[in-house]
Amino acid sequence: MFRNEAQQVAAVRILLRSVRLEHLWQDNGPTDHANQLIDHKGGAMSHGETLMLQVAFDFWNGWGLAKFADVVNDLDGTRLPLVANLMIAVGQGAEAVDQWIADYGDPPASQPRPRR
Repeated sequence: MFRNEAQQVAAVRILLRSVRLEHLWQDNGPTDHANQLIDHKGGAMSHGETLMLQVAFDFWNGWGLAKFADVVNDLDGTRLPLVANLMIAVGQGAEAVDQWIADYGDPPASQPRPRR
């Protein structure tokens, strides 16, 4: 479970950053554009981008309606572990989510991102 909205926003932005869509999320939640995109099933976005936006909304409020089969079958070897590990962390509680954010968030400029 997420501790608060700020933690939830941080996690969603990390998910969306993986498809360069983090600009669709503000400190208080999805932008109007993100809401429009989800209402129009991603519009002109690629399937992968749309799926990650759906997943982001599912973590936010359950309204993304991402299909489990699509998540498992269509996400690549980078994004599937990202989503799956966040699911596990959410199930373990806010401290596990903090660790997930630390693991997948931006590394300090002087340190490379750890390989998974």
